[in-house]
This record gives sequence, structure tokens and C-alpha cells, in this order.
Amino acid sequence: MPDISIIKLKVRRGTDAQRRTIILEQGELGYTTDTNRLYVGDGITIGGGPVGAVMLKPLATVNSLTGITGAALYDIVSVSSLLYQLTGTNYTSLSSWAFIGTKVDNTTIQYNGGNTLVIKDNGITGTKFASTAAFNQGAIIATATNGLSSNVDSTTVRIVSNRLTVGTISAANISNKALGNGLHGGDGTTLSINATPSSFGYNSGVLTLTALPFGIVNAASLSANTIGPGLFIDTDNKLEATFQTVDASLTLNSNQLSITPVVAGATTTFSNITYNNNGQITGTTSIITRALTGNHPNNSHLSAFNGFPLQSRFTNQSTVTGVSGNPVGRTVNINLTSAGFMSINTAEFGLVAIPIFKYT
Repeated sequence: MPDISIIKLKVRRGTDAQRRTIILEQGELGYTTDTNRLYVGDGITIGGGPVGAVMLKPLATVNSLTGITGAALYDIVSVSSLLYQLTGTNYTSLSSWAFIGTKVDNTTIQYNGGNTLVIKDNGITGTKFASTAAFNQGAIIATATNGLSSNVDSTTVRIVSNRLTVGTISAANISNKALGNGLHGGDGTTLSINATPSSFGYNSGVLTLTALPFGIVNAASLSANTIGPGLFIDTDNKLEATFQTVDASLTLNSNQLSITPVVAGATTTFSNITYNNNGQITGTTSIITRALTGNHPNNSHLSAFNGFPLQSRFTNQSTVTGVSGNPVGRTVNINLTSAGFMSINTAEFGLVAIPIFKYT
């Protein structure tokens, strides 16, 4: 059985600051007593190289990297969830620490305030979409040039000024179930007014009122422009007539307008009748009274009948004594006094004078 010898092997040792001032021989080991790190020399590099990289204790800020005493080349440390590695020999310089986490372009993807990878606002452009990014039955299309857009037919739905607008809507695009009272059509049939032919018609495609059922239009439905002079709509929405009273000539009685007579009706014989501008009788004059005169202007034989009926005294009249058979059964003597004559213009004989006498 071979003899077993136990020996204690010690390597060159000292502080990390001392290590940084010497060159370890090729293959020579050096141990730092303050950072507990093992280094091996190559005969050239001051302080040698560390035997293996170390994952250091996490830090809160980047500036804390320069305070890691004894950090060796290629050591790795987490700073607020981001990984940094010492790529230079001077750990007290931030330029010696390189970020080795996921590299982002800060255009599409970036780290947020919590050092979490997020998509940057407005970071996704049309070039980031493949044609398969849009469902082919979802009314959205995607192209590498334009990105996502609405898939419209440009007829019923169009894009105007970069906005979706309604285009041409035809009868084929409207369901007949969407139509209410007074309309019919849809489902491919032209829309039109569902009107009663007896009351409505079309004139050059324009709906025209041809007749109205009895009693459906009231005065309130009338436009003031359709009412002419003499008519108005009162406060009770009734159509009324306006009239101006002229010499009390118009009368409204039981809702009937009538002309009030100026001269009361009477039976007259041989009268001249006077009318006003409204066709009303304003006066009557007996043509006989006007004709009874003994003062003929031409001094003809008619002047022999001096006098006139309304004289109060008899002077220079012709008087004739006569006998009257009235009253019946006896006779009475009477005096006939000239009262002029009655002149009548006949069609056949011309002017005829008939003597007139008053009697007492």
C-alpha cells in the first residue's frame, strides 16, 4: 500500500490593491485576501487574470457600479433588473461596464421606467404588418406599405378625406323590413311613397295632392299666403270673412252676411228709385208727383191746367162743378179744381198729358 503524504499548498497572496501592482509569473496563482478572488498570471498582464467570472450582488443604480471594490474582468452584475459586465480593467469607470441585456432600438421597443420591455407608443408602423395580420373576413386588410386599413367597396362605403363615409345606397341595400308606414320598396325594389291613388298622384315623379277626403283639412292647416283679401283665420282657428260696414249696409246674422236695405221696402206706384254704389235702394220719388204741374216750359196747351196737387190755397185754377155718385145711394155736389196734368211718355203716341183735378 503506497504511503500517502498530506501537504499544505499556499499560493501567493495579498490585497487586491497589491495584486494590481505586480505581474504574476506564467501559471502563478495569486489570491486576494480582501475580495477572496483567485487570479492566474501570464507573465505579462499586471495583476493576472481572474479564474472565472463572478455574478456580483445586485445594485439599485448604474452609478453604484463604480463602487464595487475588487470587481474583476468579465464580472456580471444586475442593476435594476438590467445586466452589466465589466469589460475593462478599471471598475471605477462607468465606461468599463457594458450593458449586456436585450438591446432595443428605442423606436419600436423600449425599456419603461421599471426597466421592463414594452412596445413604444406609435412604434408600430405599416411595414411591421404582414398581410396575414388581418382576418380575411373581418373587413380589415393589411399591407407592408400601408399597414392596416378598412376593406370597403368604394360604392356603398367610401373613404373620403381619410374618413369612412356612406356612399351610394340603393334599394338593394335596404331591407323592406326597415320601411314604415307610407313607404314601400327595398330588397331590390325602388323606394316610393305608398299613397292612395284617389288622393295622390305623381307629376313628373313629384308627389302631387289630387283630392282630399271630406272634412280633414281645418283652417289651422292653411297657409296665410293662400288666403286672399276679405278672409282671415280667427283665434279659434276658424276661417272668417272680414267686411267693412258702409252706412250700416252689411249685416252678419246667424253667420250669414247680407246687405241691409237703406230704404225699407214699400209698395209705390210710378216711382223713381235711387241706388248707391253697393246696389242698395237709397230713395224713391213718385214720377207722378214730379209730372203734376201746370207750368209747362213751352207754354203749350198744357198750361191750361194751372195748379198742382200740393197747393195749400186755390188761386187761378180752373174749377168745375160736378155731381159725385159716392157715397152709394145718393148724390153729392163737388168742385173739381185743376191740379195740373200727369205726363206719360208712351212708346206709340209719344208724350201724353192726362188732366188731374182735386175735388172737395
